[in-house]
Amino acid sequence: MGGIQSTFLVPRIYGGEAALTNTTKYLDALLESDEKRALIITDSFTKLFVLIRERINNIKRIISCNLGLIRQDDKLPNIVLKPLNSGRTADVIVNLDENLESYYNERGWDWETGRLKDEKLTELGIK
Repeated sequence: MGGIQSTFLVPRIYGGEAALTNTTKYLDALLESDEKRALIITDSFTKLFVLIRERINNIKRIISCNLGLIRQDDKLPNIVLKPLNSGRTADVIVNLDENLESYYNERGWDWETGRLKDEKLTELGIK
C-alpha cells in the first residue's frame, strides 16, 4: 500500500461525481483485494468516528444550553474580528452573524434559541 501513501500524501481537492468516479477507478486498479477490504473497514470506522464526535459536540451544546447559554453568547474574541493589515486576508472583515447562522444551520441548531432542532436530536439518537 506504499504506492497509495506516496500518491495521496499531497493534499488534493476532488469535486463532483466525475472526480469521485475517477478516484474510485484509480484506487480499484491500484489496490489488491486485501487492501480494498482495509480501505472499506477504515472508511466504516471513519464514518462511525465522525458520528460519535458529532454526538459528543452536540451533547456538550445541550448541556451548555441547559446551563443558560443562548445564541447571543456565541462570540469570537475582538482580535479575531479585526481585519489584518497584510497577507491574503488583509482588510477582510468577518461577518460573524452571517457565518454563525450558516454554522448553526449546518449543525442543525435553531438560530433563535441556539438549541438543537428536533430533527437533529432524532438523527443523532438523542431524543
